[in-house]
Amino acid sequence: MSTARYSPPEQPYDQSSSPHEQPGMFDRQGVTKPAAPLSDQPSFMAALDSEARIARSVVTPATIVRLVFQFSGQILLLPLNESWIVGRATLNLPPGTPIESRTAVAQNKTVSREHCMFRFLDNHAVVVDLKSTNGTYINGQRLEPYREYILAEGDELRMATLRSTVSFIEQAAN
Repeated sequence: MSTARYSPPEQPYDQSSSPHEQPGMFDRQGVTKPAAPLSDQPSFMAALDSEARIARSVVTPATIVRLVFQFSGQILLLPLNESWIVGRATLNLPPGTPIESRTAVAQNKTVSREHCMFRFLDNHAVVVDLKSTNGTYINGQRLEPYREYILAEGDELRMATLRSTVSFIEQAAN
């Protein structure tokens, strides 16, 4: 009976590939390593971060976000010179918003009272989900709460089950 001797592998074991050594995890001494910045990590929202999409989304503070609700055809206009919270408690909508547009949001029980916020940021219209119960979606991808997402012309924006199409209208300068 021959005895086989153990010989070490030609390549030493790469400890950096250990799951315990990943950023944001505990290392072998129990110390947390800082995670890489979000911008360096691959995002499940990569399709929403493409350069072509971002180029289609450049707007001015004088821009109005136009949401056309798909089933009712109602239109909601949100000027970007202010921030707007949209939800069933539709008290924070621009003056002159037609009652039909308010009703399209207010009567949809899947939409939270304060569902999402629209605002202007760095030459873009952005939407922020306000930790709504049933979520806010852009082109079918659910948004993380309290994170800003850029809106682009032609996006499908969904607040719970309420679907709308995004477009932009430039206001004439006064």
